[in-house]
Amino acid sequence: METEIQMRELIDAHGLSHLKDELLARVRPTVFFSVAAAGQGECVSRIGGAPDLPEGTPWPVDEQGEALSFALQINLADIPQFDGNPFPEVGLLSVFVGLDEPATDIAHRIFLFSDLQKCKRRELPMETANETIGEILPHHLNVSVGPGLPRWATNEEVVLTEDLSEEDQGRYEQLVNALEPESVVRLLGHAAGIGHDPREDAYVVREVNAEWLYDYVQRSALDMGQADHWLHLLTINSDYDIDLGIWDAGYLQLLIKDTDLLALEFGRVYAAVESS
Repeated sequence: METEIQMRELIDAHGLSHLKDELLARVRPTVFFSVAAAGQGECVSRIGGAPDLPEGTPWPVDEQGEALSFALQINLADIPQFDGNPFPEVGLLSVFVGLDEPATDIAHRIFLFSDLQKCKRRELPMETANETIGEILPHHLNVSVGPGLPRWATNEEVVLTEDLSEEDQGRYEQLVNALEPESVVRLLGHAAGIGHDPREDAYVVREVNAEWLYDYVQRSALDMGQADHWLHLLTINSDYDIDLGIWDAGYLQLLIKDTDLLALEFGRVYAAVESS
């Protein structure tokens, strides 16, 4: 991960020296996973294929009883340690996803297995809920950690950029892009939205009333500052090299309440697709 000195130099190189303190204050460590060699391998960080599960773990299903699709697993030992990392040094984080139509409040299941020796390859069900996710070509994942800045359409990004000149807004976008290596999975860091802050949807659906998701009259009376307590957990990006296209080159984003992340409780995570 870039040091603060390297980050300062990068900010200078993008012509944003006058915003240096504000930018540095908003940096969040972000874990990036890029596609590596094809194949599976037991208890390795990878996307697609069949999961490694402890014996006796039921295959997760949605409310209709349909099997969720295995998306990815992350061997936590692959993640370099950094300040503020909420995850333990040992464990297997596994993500399963349901049908993404509609694109909001998508069924999913997240497991954190602490004993990798008990995790063995599990055969896939004949059919699973999300054909796109279920047909990802299995690949190992390489990992890197870097700084992340507030991303598109989030409240932090709006506050940071709304009073900037058009030139500085362009420089900021270039800086954000420069910080992010090509990746298929992004863990922690900042959320990203299209049109509005997706954490507001998470707050409304999980903490207020799921029926108010599109009721903007009811939403207008809420204290949306509460949405700031929702954090980016994980994003899966479209990557056509591994036959992964999420809607129109979009991404599947999972958001988590700050207190749940500290407790490593994943039962209230909110999942939705962002796509143009």
